Amino acid sequence: MNPTSTRLCLVRHCETDWNAERRIQGQNNTPLNQVGIAQAAAASRALSSTPFSAIYSSDLLRAQHTAETIAAAQHTAVITQVSLRERHYGIFQGLTYAEAEARCPDVRTQVAPGTPY
Repeated sequence: MNPTSTRLCLVRHCETDWNAERRIQGQNNTPLNQVGIAQAAAASRALSSTPFSAIYSSDLLRAQHTAETIAAAQHTAVITQVSLRERHYGIFQGLTYAEAEARCPDVRTQVAPGTPY
């Protein structure tokens, strides 16, 4: 690898109860559930032989817990950044996708077909 190149490894936060419920989280601060904790441990094991110069995370619990689990095996600190938060979904935060569509059926047509809000 070229010594002046930069490689990124992107890891999405692991599962929360709201993910399992298909609930729109946005910037709500939902923690990992037991499945998510196990997923974070599995991600940590899978990445254990990959050295990282830095590990960045959103300051939201679900992202931070995922990053801290990976960072612990690396003996690396997590640098949290508010700017890495998931976008804010306004009135849809906390609703399931079905509830959001029922409340505002016209909004769905404003989003690319097949994509979540």
